Amino acid sequence: MSLEDLVESLPEEDVRRLLVAAAETHEDVARAVRLAAADDGERLAVLRAAVDDRLRLRRHLDYWGSSRWAEDAAPVVSALAAQVAAGPSPELVLLLQRAAGHLVKAIMRADDSDGLIGGLARDVLDLHLACCGAGVADPDALARWMVRFSFEEQDFFELDPVDYAPALGETGLAVYRREVAARSGPGEIRAPALHDPYAGYPSHAARYAAERLAVLDRDVDRLIALLGEDLSAPHQFIRVVEAMVELGRWDDALAWARRGIAETTGRQVAKLYDLAAGLLTERDDPNARRAPPPMHSSRTPPGAPAPGGTRSTPPARCWPSAIRPAWSRRCSPTARRRRPGPSRPAGTMSCCLRPSGCGSPRPASRSFPGTRWRSTCALGMRCSNAPTNGPTARRSAI
Repeated sequence: MSLEDLVESLPEEDVRRLLVAAAETHEDVARAVRLAAADDGERLAVLRAAVDDRLRLRRHLDYWGSSRWAEDAAPVVSALAAQVAAGPSPELVLLLQRAAGHLVKAIMRADDSDGLIGGLARDVLDLHLACCGAGVADPDALARWMVRFSFEEQDFFELDPVDYAPALGETGLAVYRREVAARSGPGEIRAPALHDPYAGYPSHAARYAAERLAVLDRDVDRLIALLGEDLSAPHQFIRVVEAMVELGRWDDALAWARRGIAETTGRQVAKLYDLAAGLLTERDDPNARRAPPPMHSSRTPPGAPAPGGTRSTPPARCWPSAIRPAWSRRCSPTARRRRPGPSRPAGTMSCCLRPSGCGSPRPASRSFPGTRWRSTCALGMRCSNAPTNGPTARRSAI
């Protein structure tokens, strides 16, 4: 018999007595009873009391303490979600902003390594976006809160003006731009040798706001300058391609993906292949089924999967196709053995992933207290096969 059936079979007096006892023992039950008994005028007051009581943290919490605190706070977030579903209102928008402020302060005071408190804060911000989407928020006040929350109160979460644009309207966006410009002056002077992480902006929030406003304005040149920077690495092309996709400029996105594939190298080029293949698949282009050129990246070992998921043609004396790529395995010292042969000078070591050996000379014996020499062979594997006196030699502590 289910719990619901058991409750149905109990007399009404017993149900009332058990509910009161549970509410007196458990705060979550008491809160749920108060919310259920409150009318429309009292509901927000009860929710505000719950937000201030359960979502405000005034002490430091360790890992386990923060997990328990997040579990206790979760019912309050659920109650806020139920209220948003029941009917958004300007007062509820302000209450969600208050709840978000409490939660980000809790993250600063707690060991939120498991991300439970951060997940609650993200849920509250999603509820805030949904509530503002109903058109109940004051545009000017909303714009000022967005800038204050992003620039001053925290730097964990980003509020996207593109998502909030319907709620902000023209007047709200004007206020948002003005407030962002006031906080986006020239960054602090840094030494020329240091990398500028914000590309001249004083903070990540300022740069993020500039990027999203460029998307909102559909300013392609501005987006390329902000996201692509000097266009010297695959991740910069990836960001430009994703921005073109967001703007619906499919041909430009494909052109930028192809340019990134042609002009850059590295493992992130595989993401450009994926983006290009996806764009070609969307328009049913036969080129989407064509395997990309193998060995594009200098780090891709022969015979390993090339960007795009296909395996390149194994050259002579390559690894067996059944063996995983070299970057996911290490040479085991117990698997090495001498294998002199006609194709390799005697006295060299054989790699455990390559039966025929890589042909690298055996490193000279070195003795360092507490350390040993490891080196990277020509195939990119970490083993003791490669020379230890070249630029690929590495010394690592044991």
